[in-house]
Amino acid sequence: MYLLAMPGSPTADPADPPVLAVVDVAGRKLLQTVPVGKTPHGLRVTPDGSKLLVTNTADNTLSVLSLQPEAKVEATIKTGANPFEVIVNDAGDIAYVSNFLGDSIAVVDLKTNKTTGYIRSGKQPAMLSIHDNGGTTQLWVANSGSGEVWLIDPAARKLITRLPTGRGAHGTAITQSGKLYVTNTNDNSVTVIDLATE
Repeated sequence: MYLLAMPGSPTADPADPPVLAVVDVAGRKLLQTVPVGKTPHGLRVTPDGSKLLVTNTADNTLSVLSLQPEAKVEATIKTGANPFEVIVNDAGDIAYVSNFLGDSIAVVDLKTNKTTGYIRSGKQPAMLSIHDNGGTTQLWVANSGSGEVWLIDPAARKLITRLPTGRGAHGTAITQSGKLYVTNTNDNSVTVIDLATE
């Protein structure tokens, strides 16, 4: 099965709502479409595979879908301005949403399906990565507008450190060897950070 957020096909009626497409990859066929919020962007399946989270950038919400027996929206949660990316902690009970035009990270309780607070970020936060540092959860945030990556303590909801990247910091990925890679869209480069030293 494959899940794809679609703002609408080129041949669709502009009045049609944005949908999430569920595709059987092996059978190469569309199984289901599910209406979500406006301009769906980020997707994340919870660690246990029971839920899918979708950021809806144009209406400042996060759609929470149950996936069994089929995809169905169970909650729509208000976030901040222009929710971009979503990531879930290892326990699967808390989601973090980057609010690209809100310069913040929304903290969402997936047990109650409510936003419980916000963490300040740099300018235009984009992609997020979670890192387990010896039992302590760390949240890394690429900030496109300020050209830096922030290390945040999500439990305390505060900044630990901020590091410069290239211009337009966007994507983040953490390797098993403990390195953080950040793509910089405005200068065609990648920043590499050794997490053992941070």
